Amino acid sequence: MAVLNMFNFTELALSKYIKIFTFNRIIQTPNAFEFIKKIIKFFTSDNELFFVNYRVDGFNVSCKNMNEYRIEIPHFFSSQGECCCLNSFNRKSRKFGEGLTVCRCTNNDVAYDVIEKVFHYFRETIVFSSRLSWNLFVEFSEDYMKHRAQDYIINGFTDVLFLYADSGDFSIIFDTRVFSSEYVHNQIDLMGKELSRDQSGDGSVIGP
Repeated sequence: MAVLNMFNFTELALSKYIKIFTFNRIIQTPNAFEFIKKIIKFFTSDNELFFVNYRVDGFNVSCKNMNEYRIEIPHFFSSQGECCCLNSFNRKSRKFGEGLTVCRCTNNDVAYDVIEKVFHYFRETIVFSSRLSWNLFVEFSEDYMKHRAQDYIINGFTDVLFLYADSGDFSIIFDTRVFSSEYVHNQIDLMGKELSRDQSGDGSVIGP
């Protein structure tokens, strides 16, 4: 059975050349974040990851974890990369997580140890490898509320990006001129089967 058939999965054309694949409520799936991390790693080969983090939320985590994340996540980005707080509701303080926070870090295993926490901590997170500069990214993100996620593709930042929402939905948005739908389908299926084989020793599987 194809891995995608094991999920509440939807596919939609956002424009002539841009598609979105969404795993609805993937958070309810065993090993969901291992699967997500494999997908992001596969489609991001550049040296840095750029993050667009919209508002602290923590809907799916405990108060204890939220208090830990409140310290760990800003520390990670300040020590391993860079952050810029934008459009804060309290413009005098511009604290991390108030309003919009954009970040960057090296694309390595340390970053993937933090990604799950970032996804849980914020209401909405976009992550991708950018071909354009950090300064252009920050400037463009200032008007985040006027943009759609796919605008990062339309405006030349990337060919593929990933969106995680506090509802537990995970989406892949991509330019079909670079990655065909069939190619993305096939790669996701292969990654899911590979992860299931790797974890079969403990009885874990991908999918409900």
